[in-house]
Amino acid sequence: LLLFSFPTVWLLSLGNADTFFGVLFFAALLSYLKAQAHPHLYLLAGFFIGLANLSRLPGLTLMPIIGLHALLVRRKDLRNGYFWLQFLIAIGLFSVWPIRNVLIFGSLRDGHIINELNREGHLLGYIWHNILYYLNPVHSIMLLAIPTVWGLVAYGRRHLLVSIAIPGSMIFALLYHAVTVRFMAVTIPLLFFFTALGIEDAWKKWPRWLMVPFLTLALSVQTGFVCFYSLPQCHAMIDRLDIPLLPKDFGWTQEGFESFQEAVDWIGKIAPPNAELSGAFIGEPDLPVWKDFHRLRSDITARVRFSCEHP
Repeated sequence: LLLFSFPTVWLLSLGNADTFFGVLFFAALLSYLKAQAHPHLYLLAGFFIGLANLSRLPGLTLMPIIGLHALLVRRKDLRNGYFWLQFLIAIGLFSVWPIRNVLIFGSLRDGHIINELNREGHLLGYIWHNILYYLNPVHSIMLLAIPTVWGLVAYGRRHLLVSIAIPGSMIFALLYHAVTVRFMAVTIPLLFFFTALGIEDAWKKWPRWLMVPFLTLALSVQTGFVCFYSLPQCHAMIDRLDIPLLPKDFGWTQEGFESFQEAVDWIGKIAPPNAELSGAFIGEPDLPVWKDFHRLRSDITARVRFSCEHP
């Protein structure tokens, strides 16, 4: 199913921190599950939790996810020293981050999450807006939401860790002012776990004449959105078709990539030899990206010119 997941395909093609975070997130959960039979694996789980926390702040949700599951299902493990040691290991590894913040910024008041909480507007308004976005299957699993709900209802209690991890993995995403399906990098595979169970269960209970056309349609839609989500040109083409049921702003990174590429191509056509490219919206961190962007002519130099009003 992950082969038909457009956010997953896109994130794997970029190889960014979300993909690495996903690997660590699932490694922590798997280690925790195996630790029921082999308690020393709690130490490995703590190691993965700590690294997940360092790779992305949503990794912090792993501790309450695991703690709540143990409280509901594995209470005897609460008396195991290895169980509590995993959290100490995780906190010890994550402590590198606030220590770094203090050394660089002089306090813990500066940082990404603090900036998110201090932004303009009401926090509850952002949370409600984000909930509506992420509950909309158009932004994630499309028609596969139907067997997913079926699987959750039928097997949610049996696989309680996954059930807890689905909303738990989205806590930080609800606080961010930006909404993008890349924040569901670990949530979508968790949903697909129940999608697979739902399809398997429905295959036994529903008639084939209904299941085969539905799965064909659902997977075809997913495949089409792999193109839409992964290729800027495809995204621009779909935007220009102005399909009524599709929202105008998906909140996806590809939304602006095609216009960026078109602008670079335009500069390449009209700029004279050895031209210098400067602008108010080009920052110092952007320069290496511009220089390594192979569609920009090699003779064009990108610079930042500071002024009183704009960088």
